[in-house]
Amino acid sequence: MSNQIQEIPRVPPITARVGQACQKCFKGIEEGVALKICTTCRRVRYCSTECQKADWKSHKSICKALHAAETDPALYQTIAGLFDVPSGSTPDVTAADTVAQQSAFAELHAVQLLKGKPFNVIEQNIIGWQPRCLACARTDSILRMEARSKGTEPATLSHCSDCHLAFYCSTDHWNLVRDFHSQRPDEDGYADLPQCALNRQIRLDTLFKTSLPEQGDSGFQWVPERVKEQWTPLLAEDWGSEFGDHLRQALHLETQEQVQKSLSYGPMLRSATEGLSMPMSILYALENLNPDDAWTKKSALTVHVLGPTFDRELAGAMAFEELLHQLPNVKTLEITFCGPEMPGGSSDRWLEMETCPKCRRSNRRRKQRIIQRAYHDYARRAGSAFQKPDLAVAFNSGCSQEEVDSWTPTIKFLVDAHIPTVFTAFNREEGQAEAKLFADLGAALVPTLGPRVNPWGSLVLQKEANRVTGFYAVNGWLACGCKYYFDP
Repeated sequence: MSNQIQEIPRVPPITARVGQACQKCFKGIEEGVALKICTTCRRVRYCSTECQKADWKSHKSICKALHAAETDPALYQTIAGLFDVPSGSTPDVTAADTVAQQSAFAELHAVQLLKGKPFNVIEQNIIGWQPRCLACARTDSILRMEARSKGTEPATLSHCSDCHLAFYCSTDHWNLVRDFHSQRPDEDGYADLPQCALNRQIRLDTLFKTSLPEQGDSGFQWVPERVKEQWTPLLAEDWGSEFGDHLRQALHLETQEQVQKSLSYGPMLRSATEGLSMPMSILYALENLNPDDAWTKKSALTVHVLGPTFDRELAGAMAFEELLHQLPNVKTLEITFCGPEMPGGSSDRWLEMETCPKCRRSNRRRKQRIIQRAYHDYARRAGSAFQKPDLAVAFNSGCSQEEVDSWTPTIKFLVDAHIPTVFTAFNREEGQAEAKLFADLGAALVPTLGPRVNPWGSLVLQKEANRVTGFYAVNGWLACGCKYYFDP
């Protein structure tokens, strides 16, 4: 099993997808490498002949299909009308997003027919995150197809000189979208930062991640060693105020000037939120689902994690110890990971997990078990032995996008059994759709738990595929929360 995992290639980061890092080793322009484009597909770049040769087996089939699709007049005839729209005096990035999605769908369809088999993730990303003009959604490939049809020299995309992750096909189009890109707060971001500033953070986070050994989807993990003396409400806190001082101490940054000059503090804090967003979202949900703080004084806390994945929830399970660190009265934390994709068979056997020295000295325990069944099926089979948790949570379930039929019985059970529940989502679209799914099945939703931006979602943003705007993040949105007591 371990050999199979090791053979899976690492997915190239966003910098490689936009041609600013090597497709094989991920060395980027920040490291001073000279990148050479693949002369056949003109979609990916390499830092050396050795890297290109090493990647050829993986890249070969998509490379030839991309070239064939671009040189076939049929694809351009299909999408040409999408770009035949006069430019106005104000940017319409919503229209550009629509054009991007429609043209990408057509290209994906054409390339897959030529390839003759489904895309893998790496191949799909080459199309999904290719550079597009922020004003009109043209790509370099589309510019070449246009020039070929007109018998002219093709234009090429240029990039923002600050973030390098926004693109434009002409000076006129850049002038049209420049203020939107660099000045206007992005509705999918945070701290009122514009798209350009968020893009710059993405570049720093990408450099940080690619500098580390491969860690799977769980990514960089850090949990502060401190254990709180008493529960502190989260309603007025944020990532910086909750964890910033502890990380600064860990990095030996004694002054604000040292923090500002540090190249690692920002990426490390944002990367740490990737894993910490799970326990912090749980705490925020419990705080909003309970009428008082009695739940913080329990000796045992039980959480059921629904539909988990091995790479994220199980590999990142260490982060759940933050629940013990935030709740000093809790002596035993019991976490059940329940879902059909879990490894192994269904078992009620609890595993004692390692805890930090402070928790061990205080005889505080973190226990977990794995159930390889859908949650409603597990509860039905358990019968009278089934015990309601303090919280049932599903992280980034995608239940409104995929496997709706398999999730519906579980959601119906959660609602009918009156189990305190919270679901998170990657973005606005998924969050709102999941809230509707719960409401349609009779759930009474708590407004503070969605659909809305999650104040404890990951700060590691990802750019949306097949669009010129938009970001998503792990647990970025609270989709919905359900409580089952009556307010006084």
